[in-house]
Amino acid sequence: MFYRLEFDFASDTIMEFPVILKAEDGHRDRAQNVQPVIPYNLDRSNHDFRNTIVRLQFTFGGNTRHGTGFFVNLPSPSFDVILTAAHNLIDGSKNLASDLKVIYADNDEDLVTEFRICPQYVDILGTRPKSDVRAIYDYGVILLPKDEKKRHKRQGLGLSLELSSNDTLLKPGKEVRVYGYGETAGGDLLESSGPLNSATSQLEYQAPTEPGMSGSPVWIPYGGQQVAVGIHNMRPKESGSGSRGARITDQVFRQLCLWAGGGFFNRRLCAVGKGPDGKPTHNTYLSFSRHCDFAKVFLGSSEAASSQDNLSFDILPATIPPSWAVKPSPLWAFKFHTPSGWKDKEKCWVEWQPAKQRAVLVDTMKEVNLCGKKPFRVVIPMANETNNQELRLYDDDRDEEDIEDGMTDFAGVSFADQGDKGIMGKGLFVID
Repeated sequence: MFYRLEFDFASDTIMEFPVILKAEDGHRDRAQNVQPVIPYNLDRSNHDFRNTIVRLQFTFGGNTRHGTGFFVNLPSPSFDVILTAAHNLIDGSKNLASDLKVIYADNDEDLVTEFRICPQYVDILGTRPKSDVRAIYDYGVILLPKDEKKRHKRQGLGLSLELSSNDTLLKPGKEVRVYGYGETAGGDLLESSGPLNSATSQLEYQAPTEPGMSGSPVWIPYGGQQVAVGIHNMRPKESGSGSRGARITDQVFRQLCLWAGGGFFNRRLCAVGKGPDGKPTHNTYLSFSRHCDFAKVFLGSSEAASSQDNLSFDILPATIPPSWAVKPSPLWAFKFHTPSGWKDKEKCWVEWQPAKQRAVLVDTMKEVNLCGKKPFRVVIPMANETNNQELRLYDDDRDEEDIEDGMTDFAGVSFADQGDKGIMGKGLFVID
């Protein structure tokens, strides 16, 4: 399941029209970079993407160039995150971009001091620089220190781990949108759309683009929200209309989380132990075992837990609404680190089953909320929010002598109505 970690986000936006690129424009070159007429029937109620998509200015070999980047609503503790094409950050000779600036719609600028490039892209530049496969890895991130005063113009698009890993949800024929800036400094935001041709690790789509739009978001409406599914970075393989981009696969999603500090990897879910006198006692950890179909708990110290191979999870922000959503905080998924030698390794996602008072491993992601900051609660959302359930871990009142005698495993997983303090067990957790 996924879990919601409560954050506060601004949602004040400016409403303005983008410029429309027509399908017959194809991929326009520099000589064809003429803005089409703006239609007057656009929906003014839409989010203004000028608060999400930014122009990039950078220098390679003394030449100033422009590209596009876009904010995503990754729950990073330190950074506002911009996705872009890797070739906006490094050239074919492996020279890093200098004088890299983020230019907002109001012409305010931020000088970039920290960015990351997909390592496979750098490797390909050294071995196969003209290979078409480089488009799969042609992505990177710009990390801007959080700035509350600029939050209104750093509105991030949503992301979905489910879309990243489920090919049935993103298949040929589905319409995608590509918004970005052309190469001319000071130009308007361009809007393009068209159907997907293919969706593997690389996206191909019949949406016209032009130079300067590399790094633009490829996005779709999903679940009533605007969700990025790729990063535009290339012309089509053959001449004509259409474009290509790096798909935000589950591997890319994981890499973004690692760069931004937006998830927890190989960590343990822990209810910290305290005795009546307030002194530390044994902790209670969520665990799975080889010969049991449902979750149990492990009792012991942090040091003892670190020696176990069945307590570790990746805890990922699997469903991330855009910043301007009514509820912009993400939903989280628990992915179990299956020990070597276990069967059914594809069953690695935790599904919480309050009606059966248990948690099990399944082969598809399930959603829950992480409520609070530290410590937090694990809440299973219901259709009626007044019926939400929260996870409890309990230790059967085992004491330290029991732990020393090896009584460290117990079927101590249960659920209770959210906020019910009369149910046994601990409902506040930390990531160990």
